[in-house]
Amino acid sequence: MKTKEPGTTERQENEQRLCNGDSEVEHNEKQELVSDDFLAQFKSYEDYRKWSDKQQEEIRTEEQSSSSAEQELPAPGDVAQKRPKPVQAEAEECLAPTGPENGTVSTDKATQGDAKLPDFVDTYVRYADIYEMPAEVHEAMALGLLAAAANGNVDIELRAIRLSLDCWFLITTGSGGGRNTAIRTARAILRAAGLDALVQNISWGSEVIVKQYFAENPRGLFMWPEMSEKLLDLGRPQFAGVKPWITDLYDETTPPPSKIYRKIPRKKGTPDIKFDVAPRTTFIATSSFAWLMQNLTRVDSTGGFLARWMHMHSSKKDRLIPIPEHSDKKLIPSLAKRLGQVAKLEGTADFTAVEKMYVEWYEKTAKRFAEQPNQDIAQAYWNRHRDHLLKLAVLFEMSESGMLKVTPGAMKRAMIYAARIERSLFSVLTTGFEREGYELERMIQYVRSKGVDGVSTSVFTSEFKNVDASLRAKRVSTLLQSGDLRRFERRTPGRSANIVVHADFVEEHKRKYTEDTELL
Repeated sequence: MKTKEPGTTERQENEQRLCNGDSEVEHNEKQELVSDDFLAQFKSYEDYRKWSDKQQEEIRTEEQSSSSAEQELPAPGDVAQKRPKPVQAEAEECLAPTGPENGTVSTDKATQGDAKLPDFVDTYVRYADIYEMPAEVHEAMALGLLAAAANGNVDIELRAIRLSLDCWFLITTGSGGGRNTAIRTARAILRAAGLDALVQNISWGSEVIVKQYFAENPRGLFMWPEMSEKLLDLGRPQFAGVKPWITDLYDETTPPPSKIYRKIPRKKGTPDIKFDVAPRTTFIATSSFAWLMQNLTRVDSTGGFLARWMHMHSSKKDRLIPIPEHSDKKLIPSLAKRLGQVAKLEGTADFTAVEKMYVEWYEKTAKRFAEQPNQDIAQAYWNRHRDHLLKLAVLFEMSESGMLKVTPGAMKRAMIYAARIERSLFSVLTTGFEREGYELERMIQYVRSKGVDGVSTSVFTSEFKNVDASLRAKRVSTLLQSGDLRRFERRTPGRSANIVVHADFVEEHKRKYTEDTELL
């Protein structure tokens, strides 16, 4: 039997044994690593940070009690300190690479990671989170920067699974959510790392130009401040075929077919479009949620284009900041250095230590997607979401250690992030990811918000007065026929009033308003 190290908790000991491949680790301890209860407690990035700080403080306390040497703790207010490693603290010691087996090919010391550097994602959030927009926006930006820096040099192989590091992030906020500001902040860090050339700042003019551009620039980061505008552009006649063509680039390792034009003697013809390598793409797109939904079609999801994106819908503003403070510029050097290290990584990510975690997550998550409405769309998203988790695990590992050997801590962070993506997707699946479905869902949720009392048709009409009268009547009729809404007649001294009630409150409404008559 192995002797427990002084100052080591039972959970840390089990995680260490799990890292070492000990098959005797108790099942319930393994389960705790990926339990639904654990993931459910993190409803926001701020929740994770608070939990992380608490866990790290416990680790520090244990280390102090077991060590005779005095250790000076960082000042609580020092924002430049390295982010804590609540999960990785014990796991990294057994997973830290010491040679070429670490999953990298390059012998440059910069690619071997730097334990002294703070976690990139957490530090970037602290650097950028000075505005009213949710911290999740900056977290997605940080992940996108890591993906862009490594994409093309790093890939994923897990038995028969072969993936690139193509990552497409879609961040939606309320109107006026400061999305352009978030993108400018991200570009500043790219410039500091000497990677600003990755940004593909171009507006395409036609399908041919799109393909020619990717042939000449097979690797890059596209930052779209308003996704809705791009969807409108890609729907124009001159871009016919572009959206499915870009969709097919995702994770494809074979170069697209070249395009050869007719040659006419003594005349300058159109240059051929030749692909020497498969393009690698990273997208960070933002949008107003309402505008995005009004520009979607069902085929965007069923055709696979929208399903390839990692969706993060965050419409709430939980704070007011009239005059934002400046970002802490002292954080820039560490951010730039880590991003530069990630850009020099080469090789295949190693998932040896987290395969069982992935299998357990896969089985549970597949069931949750199978329970959702609009299954043709839900399964299209699930088929990509299962790959997203692997990519996120690599990104979080690079963020924490600059390595490609994925630790349980990185996988757990990926699961937490993937759970938030799920919530974003599930909140929209009822709409079918199309404009009409979104408008119907808006009506349903409005009536539902009125609870047991319901809402009179006159007030309802006022709420949706900007909708054409015939279209509004047609939508209400659809919702009454589907049973989502129910209608009652209420006798008054003058004309009778019609009351619309959400299906969830019908029985309570009948008990409270006994004089109301349901109209069938």
